[in-house]
Amino acid sequence: MLLLEERVERAIKPTRLALEQVETALIHYQEQMQKHGLGKLIAQGRVSANIGLEFMKLQYIDSTLWVPMLAIMKDRVKHPTLKKALTDNLLCEAGAKHTSHVTLCAEFLISKGIDPYFGDLYHYSPLAKHPTEIMNSVIRMSEAEIAGWIMIAETIVPDLFRLVHPLLKGLNANMHYIDEHITVDGDEHGEWMMRSIRELIQDGTPVEEILHGLHLGGRVALAVPDALYAKALRGLP
Repeated sequence: MLLLEERVERAIKPTRLALEQVETALIHYQEQMQKHGLGKLIAQGRVSANIGLEFMKLQYIDSTLWVPMLAIMKDRVKHPTLKKALTDNLLCEAGAKHTSHVTLCAEFLISKGIDPYFGDLYHYSPLAKHPTEIMNSVIRMSEAEIAGWIMIAETIVPDLFRLVHPLLKGLNANMHYIDEHITVDGDEHGEWMMRSIRELIQDGTPVEEILHGLHLGGRVALAVPDALYAKALRGLP
């Protein structure tokens, strides 16, 4: 007869191994973002102010879409912890108890004389097409894919903002929006989502499905610095 400790180990080992796969994927994308070539070009002074302004505009597109996207995700999931995590994230973004992140992002743009504009998603930058197309897919994502998608977003968006922070600060932009996301996404939101993923795996959700959403979200997050890096590398103004 197996000892109690052995029975417990057999019970928890699949969950631990699945979580290790998730954590390995998260670390991979974090390293990709933290070591992105765009950061090196920024440090060398090879990224123009116009590219910094384009990043700001892309963030406003993302910000105005994030609240309705979270609302759709929240309504699609059934798992109570994941639903609570998405609901809390939605309330935070929408500013239920503080200034909304959409407003902070608008103030971010206004600080550089950019008029916040609703409507045409590509008004600010044609680079918005790819991430917007992928974000529209959430209406058909499974619960597990949603968990992976949000987990990677909350993990590496702070790294993206740290990457471009010197460029934006050099433009004398209002940095409240950027600094808020570095703090909140990296701490609170990431913890909420990891707890949700752990419980999903414990309840039998295939880790492969979670990883599919995670990889999709990771590639989308890297697409923006990739495109801006290509512009800077070519010496575009």
